[in-house]
Formats: sequence, structure tokens, C-alpha cells
Amino acid sequence: GELSIGNLEWDGSLGEEEEAALRQVGFLFKGYRVQVWYWELIELSRKLAFNAFMAFIFPGSKIQLVVGYIAALFFFLLNSRVRPFRDARVER
Repeated sequence: GELSIGNLEWDGSLGEEEEAALRQVGFLFKGYRVQVWYWELIELSRKLAFNAFMAFIFPGSKIQLVVGYIAALFFFLLNSRVRPFRDARVER
């Protein structure tokens, strides 16, 4: 069988704890669909990969460029597959 969960939203309907979480850290995940609340961690990983790790991978070489292209393609395909944003206009 399959377990089905109704349509969830970040609307505070789950009570006071959800309201408190939205007030305190909602800016981190409120732009994403509820099912992919963790997407900000993926985004931070992407930024870390490009801004920190890429600087140490054969600096100035063609290998660095190829690794960068592969990483960019990976994150692009991941984002295209998951479509994490609540507003479809953001994903265009």
C-alpha cells in the first residue's frame, strides 16, 4: 500500500509550534515546498562547492573548469528534477 499525506503548506495550521518555527527560522525554508523543506541545505552545499572547494581543485587548470561544469550541471539537473520552490515563476 501507499501512505498518502494531504496537501501541506507553511500556513501555521499545525498550531503554535509551527507558528513559532515560521517566525524564528521561516526565512530559511518558507520559499520551498513543504515536501522539500531541506532544500536550503542543498543550496548551501552548492555554494560551498563552488566558492570554497573549486578554489583548491587544480587552480587555473582545465580540470578545474571541467569539474566546475560537471558540478553546475549536476545542481542544475537536481533543481530541475525536484522543483523545490513554492512559486513556479522562480524556477524559470
